[in-house]
Amino acid sequence: MNLNIEKIKEIRDEEFEKLRKTEIIAGDEKGNMTIKDRRFNAMGGDYFMGDFLKLLEETVGPAAGGILYNSGIEIGKSYFKIYVKKEKNNKEEIIGRVFGLLKFCGYSNINFSEKGTIIVKNSPTAVAFNKKHKEKVKTCYYLAGIFAGLLSKIFEKEINVEEIKCQGKGDTYCEFEIKNDLK
Repeated sequence: MNLNIEKIKEIRDEEFEKLRKTEIIAGDEKGNMTIKDRRFNAMGGDYFMGDFLKLLEETVGPAAGGILYNSGIEIGKSYFKIYVKKEKNNKEEIIGRVFGLLKFCGYSNINFSEKGTIIVKNSPTAVAFNKKHKEKVKTCYYLAGIFAGLLSKIFEKEINVEEIKCQGKGDTYCEFEIKNDLK
């Protein structure tokens, strides 16, 4: 992998702190949300995605994961468009800012591992699905799609991402393997 992982982490944390300070609705790395410094509880995207996965599985069967993955790809491409204007195609800046946005949305710290996979601790989708449905299944198709869409735009070629570990299956974290070389 030809990316400066430490720079991505630094930028991720800067973006997260900036969003926490500038937005009326603020998230933290534990998935808690506040409005004007008052904590609130709401059924967030995590529960929505878990329930949506379940509904799709009941409706279309095994294709449910693919539908969510492809939806995530489009969102990943949208995130690229938002940040590429600001960062002038600096790969680390774009990835770091999007990871900061996702951290702000409750996805904890998203990091690249030493072997080049993406690690997500406490994925709200996996944790919420597991709590509600008591099943041990892979759940983060949408997030894998976001990574695939973002990286495809950054590296100007199709990038496939597969979740190889999932908290929804009982793993201690979610891990996403990038199926293409990032050069």
